[in-house]
Amino acid sequence: MTVAVVVALCTFIHRKPALLGVEPGSSQQMYWMAGVIAAGVVFLIIMGVYHLLNRHAAVQNFELRRQLAAGDDYRAVTTKKADSRHPAMVELAAFLRDRYGPFWRRKIRLLLVTGEPEQAEAIAPGLTGQHWLEGDHTVLIYGGRPSAEPDVALLTALKKLRRSRPLDGIIWPLTEEQSRQTAQLDKGWRELINGGKRLGFQAPFYLWQVCDNGDYQSGRVLQSVGCLLPEGCTPEQLAAMLEAQTLPLTEQGMSQLLTDNRHDFLLRLAHTLAERGITHWQTVLKPLLAGGAFSSLRLRGLMFSPPLAAVPEAAPHAWLPSPVWAGITGDNARGRAVGFPWLRTALMSAVCVLAIGGAGMTTSFFANRALVQETSIQTARALDTRLPLAEQLVALHTLQGELERLQYRIREGAPWYQRFGPERNQQLLAAAFPGYAQAANRLVRDVAVDHLQQQLNAFVALPPNSPQRTATGEQRYKQLKALLMTSRPEKADAAFFSTTLMADGLRYENIPEGVRQSVLPS
Repeated sequence: MTVAVVVALCTFIHRKPALLGVEPGSSQQMYWMAGVIAAGVVFLIIMGVYHLLNRHAAVQNFELRRQLAAGDDYRAVTTKKADSRHPAMVELAAFLRDRYGPFWRRKIRLLLVTGEPEQAEAIAPGLTGQHWLEGDHTVLIYGGRPSAEPDVALLTALKKLRRSRPLDGIIWPLTEEQSRQTAQLDKGWRELINGGKRLGFQAPFYLWQVCDNGDYQSGRVLQSVGCLLPEGCTPEQLAAMLEAQTLPLTEQGMSQLLTDNRHDFLLRLAHTLAERGITHWQTVLKPLLAGGAFSSLRLRGLMFSPPLAAVPEAAPHAWLPSPVWAGITGDNARGRAVGFPWLRTALMSAVCVLAIGGAGMTTSFFANRALVQETSIQTARALDTRLPLAEQLVALHTLQGELERLQYRIREGAPWYQRFGPERNQQLLAAAFPGYAQAANRLVRDVAVDHLQQQLNAFVALPPNSPQRTATGEQRYKQLKALLMTSRPEKADAAFFSTTLMADGLRYENIPEGVRQSVLPS
């Protein structure tokens, strides 16, 4: 495919170089063709390296799976650089590439679950043992205990896994008892902020209370319970949102309780919130809300659910999303970069430079093309003897203005909007000047020579003692000088020549006086 594109572009440049502002057979045409071929070779090299890297990753992933299946400890199989890669993330990247294709990064959501293993298993059974689960375009990754120091290897692997947006959310499951441990919460929030700094990205943060309701809740109709908080949420807004949840929870809880008297989760949750839960969460989450010490953590939601039952028939790393996850998986909140985004700034700067360069090249192309077309049209009109003489003179006058503009650009430089593309002023001047010279000789020089010769012949025919010889002698001298200039145009004084002809009253037949006065002085 690449070879076909290169051949097509080279054929286009060879056959239609004028569309690019390139003269056929010039060195610029060869440069364009060489540039296209070089770009094609570079692209093939890049694709070859990409293919080799994919093969290398596939081999490494196969070796990793073989070792894990055999029960061996993970051992890197190649270079020393691979030792620093997180084994689970290597396997995850290969899995996502195989499942979703090369553009998998735009098709999935990456959620980091951080919490005690028991609570992490309560909302995502099998996650702590398998390190990651995937299902319905969502990937859950276990990040360990929140109060522990950030896992540098895991954060580095996440940053490499998807650089532009490493995570779509961070979820901390905890019990009501754990939510009362102020010191542990404070330490966990600090470590989450430190992890965001290491990652260079702060994802939306969700707190999830795992309610201890026993196994008798199995069989209950599940739904997402909780609230999503707006940006800059205050403790008062949080209290109002939780209070608004109590009535719907009571109604749904009564309905479920009438169906099965064991299914009292929603009813008891509504009672707990109304009695002490709202005040409790106002106090606990105050540091994370607007104006709090940890508001940069960006608390997005507060969710509630009983422990979820594991699915023993599930395949390895398979996650069957429960309806209780709908509030988080359906949320479209995005994180934001932490610190100054050097890479993004560099990329945006490069894009801006390329955009400006592309716009400049396009503008330069159309400006040069318009100049070439205008010069070609005026040259053809000046040389077309079928046109009225007045139109030929106007075309010659316009062409002279274009040539003077080209000479000025060659001497002083082209306008800024024409400097993005190849400059063709010298070549255009060389191509248009012969036509201008031919038209000028026919329309100006030949007519001027005939007029001057007639004036001088009339002067010579005067008697020796004629008073007109003395009266017109100076003017005849100027006419003779102007006539001699026509034989050596390169040494002619244009201002003197035009002034002499205008003073002599040089006229064309059937030419309006306005056209004569506007064209002849130039």
